[in-house]
Amino acid sequence: MVPVDPRKDVIQALVIVPTRELALQTSQICIELAKHMDIKVMVTTGGTNLRDDIMRIYQKVQVIIATPGRILDLMDKNVANMEHCKILVLDEADKLLSQDFKGMLDHVISRLPHERQILLYSATFPLTVKQFMEKHLRDPYEINLMEELTLKGVTQYYAFVQERQKVHCLNTLFSKHDGAPRENSGVRGASVVAAVVGDVSGGGGPVVAVVVSSLVVVVRLQSIRRGGGTEELLVGKRRE
Repeated sequence: MVPVDPRKDVIQALVIVPTRELALQTSQICIELAKHMDIKVMVTTGGTNLRDDIMRIYQKVQVIIATPGRILDLMDKNVANMEHCKILVLDEADKLLSQDFKGMLDHVISRLPHERQILLYSATFPLTVKQFMEKHLRDPYEINLMEELTLKGVTQYYAFVQERQKVHCLNTLFSKHDGAPRENSGVRGASVVAAVVGDVSGGGGPVVAVVVSSLVVVVRLQSIRRGGGTEELLVGKRRE
C-alpha cells in the first residue's frame, strides 16, 4: 500500500463516500488515527460552505474525506490539486456507482496520477462494480469476506446468481415453500425482498430468503421469541 508522507504538504489520499453522514463518521476515525501519524485530515461535503472548504484546503492537508459532488467542485475550481494523490478509497462503491452519481468517479479518476492505488469496498457486487473494476483496476486483489460474515446464532446460505436471475431464484423458493413475500426498502442502496419460505434444508427454525442486488441470501434464523412466546421474523433497517 502506498504510504502517506507527513513531510509532504500535498494531498496524497482521497476517501470518497456517498453521504455527508458517512463522511463525518469516517473523518472522525481518520482524524483520531492521524493524530498519531502527524497527518492532516480534512472532510468536505455538500451542504456546507464552499468558501470555508476552499480556505481550509489551502492549509496543510494530506488526506481528504469527501462526497463526490463537493470534491469535483473543488477540482473543477482548481482548488483541490490531485497531482500527488496516489491513493483513492471508495467506500460503499455500489452506491457511488449508482445512477445518483453517474460518471462522477470517472471524472475524479481522470484527475489522479496514472500511477495510483484504488481501494474499493462494497457490501454487494452488482454489474456496475464489476464493470468499474475491469475499467480502472489493474490486476486487482479481491478479498471476499462473505463466508466470514455469519453472525452468532445465525446460519447463512448464499446462492450467487446473475443480475437477471435473482427474481427467478426467489420465485423458485416461493414455489417450493409456503410464505408470502414482504418488501422492505430499509437497506440503503439496494432493493430487498424477503419472505418466510419454511425449512430449506431440514431442521431448526424459520428461513428467510433475501434478494440484495445480484446476491440471493437465504438465512436460517433461530427462533425469535417476543412477549407471549410468539415467533416473529425481523427484517431490520441497516444503520447508517
